[in-house]
Amino acid sequence: MFSSGPNRRYVGSAAHRPGAIEARAILPGGESGVLGDRFYANMLGRGLTNDTYPFRQDLADVLRALDSRTVYRPGP
Repeated sequence: MFSSGPNRRYVGSAAHRPGAIEARAILPGGESGVLGDRFYANMLGRGLTNDTYPFRQDLADVLRALDSRTVYRPGP
């Protein structure tokens, strides 16, 4: 748990394509706050070595990297 200080790193810059942004980030530990979940500490190594991951901005890149998908539908 982080209560103060820098806990998230983000760098963004103008990309080579007009209107695009190149971005990289890292979260402390992982994506999940659930102990035992496979995403609980999946970014710990990168965070401790000051490494980052690229943001996926193209729909095709996002769909290729999906781990799961949840579809919400309005009720009756």
